[in-house]
Amino acid sequence: MWKALNKGRRASVLYAAITFVVLLVITQLLVYQRYSSVRKNEFNELMNELDDTRDQLGVILDHNLSSATTVSILYKQSRTLTWFDSVAKELLAMNKAIDVVYFVDKDLVVTHVYPLQGNETVRGFNLLSDPYRRAEAKLALSQDKIVFGGPYDMLQEKGKAISGRLPLFEAGKFIGGSVVVTKLSTIRKRMPELENKGKEFVYQLSKVNVLTGKREYFFDGYRPQKNWETSIYMPRGNWILYVAYADGFIAHKTIILLSIFGLLFSAMGAVFIYFKTYAKLHLEATVTEKTHDLCERMKELSTIYEINEILKDERQSTDIAFSRVVKAMPPGWQYPDICAARIVVGDDEYKTDNCADTKYKMRAPLNFMDERAGYIEVGYVTDRSPGGKDPFLKEEQQLLNSIAESIEVYYNKKFSRDRMARSEATLRSMVEACPVGVLLCDKDFRIVAINSTMAADYPVNTGRNIGVGDNFIEVLLPERREYVTGIFKAVMDDLEQVEYEVAYPKGEETVYFNINVAPVVINGEAIGVCLVGVDITSRKRLQLEHQRIIRDLMEHMSTAVEFARVLTDKVREPLEKIPLQADRAKDEKNDEQRAVLLDDIKQSAEYVTGFIRDMQEALMEKKGKPRYPTKGSEGNAG
Repeated sequence: MWKALNKGRRASVLYAAITFVVLLVITQLLVYQRYSSVRKNEFNELMNELDDTRDQLGVILDHNLSSATTVSILYKQSRTLTWFDSVAKELLAMNKAIDVVYFVDKDLVVTHVYPLQGNETVRGFNLLSDPYRRAEAKLALSQDKIVFGGPYDMLQEKGKAISGRLPLFEAGKFIGGSVVVTKLSTIRKRMPELENKGKEFVYQLSKVNVLTGKREYFFDGYRPQKNWETSIYMPRGNWILYVAYADGFIAHKTIILLSIFGLLFSAMGAVFIYFKTYAKLHLEATVTEKTHDLCERMKELSTIYEINEILKDERQSTDIAFSRVVKAMPPGWQYPDICAARIVVGDDEYKTDNCADTKYKMRAPLNFMDERAGYIEVGYVTDRSPGGKDPFLKEEQQLLNSIAESIEVYYNKKFSRDRMARSEATLRSMVEACPVGVLLCDKDFRIVAINSTMAADYPVNTGRNIGVGDNFIEVLLPERREYVTGIFKAVMDDLEQVEYEVAYPKGEETVYFNINVAPVVINGEAIGVCLVGVDITSRKRLQLEHQRIIRDLMEHMSTAVEFARVLTDKVREPLEKIPLQADRAKDEKNDEQRAVLLDDIKQSAEYVTGFIRDMQEALMEKKGKPRYPTKGSEGNAG
């Protein structure tokens, strides 16, 4: 009996060990597959975050580069620095990523600083006096281009900063250079994610010290750990940018828990087998059932994986993709040899060769962004249900729902991409057919698109050809370049459109255009400008003619008012005198005295008549008409 018990115990241990190994291998394979997928997704997510962070940091460096270049160009042209403070002030106002602007002479001594307040200790500082700065200054001189150095301890206050140095050479000889300084605190302010506080990702910049050969880090907190982050080299400053998941955000750490769970599950299975050894039939049934379930889950996972791989190919047409998906579905079901599948979308149908109408089927709905609807269906062409039960497993309905969801995601993504492509084509055709001139420029004011109206009219009005790839500022007439550059920069900085008028002489006439410049904005940042020019010559001429008519009318009104004022002043007294003299003559008894009064009345009347005639002649001469005939001349004599 003991021998039988020992033999049974040994058999139980053997069965338990086999079960443990099999379950452990299966679970760990599943865990590894999950780990590979999660790790790949994490890597892609880190690379996207790294690219975004590099681009944001690159914008700051681009601002520094443009400012340093501006100072250097102005110095090279004028060979004086009388303009330094005003230009530096404007550069700091335009580029918020810059804190201080320096200029050093040929001996690398800082001669000019803006702003001077708070930076008094910097002026007169010799870069060669500090070994670290001297080494990086020599590196900038050797490369003859802007080189970003640091981080340095700032001379005027606590904290660290980076600097961009742009040397100037004349006939191969160093004559000075411009330096732009950005504090690390300013970089954090512009890129708050670098603070590494409670975020999903942590960031770091590092550089090898040219003196010590040791790697130094810009920010406190995170230190890169091998195999747990991704990085990229930034040649402008010989820096390495790191991005990693913060503690508590690394998804693949949960894989360890899944692996432990698989180990425990395997151990539990082994213990279960061990204690159930004596019930051989029950044990065999249990093992068969569990193995079958695991195989079914593996089949389902493999099917989902294969279908996802099919739908990853965005170059294929929808018809090809759905046909391939239909063929990949049957192996994921319990009885693949009698399984048929089909996908119905509107009037389109995709099905396997053995597809037929049957009562043993299951469906999942499909709903797409373009308001098309349909369903995905799986069925058995013959009856294989045990004891009249449902031949489908409950997990298989979940599998079908997952496939339907993957199809919806694929279709909607493809539909959105196609709709965007059609919208872009429509927009291009609308711009091309537009009767007004339209052109698009990038942030460097280089033309990336232009319609035929602008391409044809601009050379006629300015005598300069224009096309895609040209710098719009350079093809402008020289006297307009500074004005238009200021408008373009204001539009991109303020993100608001600007409207103005421009006139071009054309023979003896002048043509007028209304120009509208608007920013092209993505994610709150201007990536270029759109310029629209409308010919307003006819409207302008009407406006000028209207102003001329109003001016002439006002002149005539002024003349009439002046005439009325003078007439009133000159004839008031004679007119008032006539009725008084008439009353006196009526009452006068003396004939001689009455004759004097009547003669006085006659003189007053002649005076008024003559004055009015003179005023009429003056008005007619002013209007360019011939004078009225005077008394005694040919024609009207009086």
